Amino acid sequence: MITITMKNIANVTDRHSLMAFLNSLNYQTEEIIIDKEIDLDLPERANAIIKSIALISDYKTDGAQFQIYTIEVEPSHLRRTDIRTVLEPFYIRFPHINALFVFTTVKYNPLVLVSPQRVLSPEDRTKTKLKLRILRIDRDNVYHTDLEVLNALKLTPGEVDPLQIWMRHLDAFSIERVTEEFFKTYKEKFDRLKEALE
Repeated sequence: MITITMKNIANVTDRHSLMAFLNSLNYQTEEIIIDKEIDLDLPERANAIIKSIALISDYKTDGAQFQIYTIEVEPSHLRRTDIRTVLEPFYIRFPHINALFVFTTVKYNPLVLVSPQRVLSPEDRTKTKLKLRILRIDRDNVYHTDLEVLNALKLTPGEVDPLQIWMRHLDAFSIERVTEEFFKTYKEKFDRLKEALE
């Protein structure tokens, strides 16, 4: 059942309203502004893309960690290649973290949700590479599938286990799950239309 609406997304206009939106999905939030050059120690190419970065949600246990970051960039740097330029060195520096990154502009439109996943390299099965699972949301034109993914990210109240949260993100960003859900909804609407016409 979809509880997040287009209006919820339309209200995300800055970092604080993004944090309020995450609160509505039952995520704990706290804003920690990060000095990209001191705290992250990323290559110059990555630093040149990032205008500002903040950690806005952090779940930790002894064996796992899940975080949410917001990264403001110029509109021209919302391309997959630029996102990869930032995230590949991030994951080399912080290999133990699972995270959701919200890339956006100073106007917070679009919102580009990136859920990186480490997968085995097909060329060398002893190495991993970063698979970028991306959901691009235009606040002025939110699609039904966008809402489905966002609703799938919603935590149950009190859910704090970083591994469970990461598993939820793996499922929400699964292309197969989104495709199955789309065709299920499409079939239901088609059947209703067919009944009405008969």
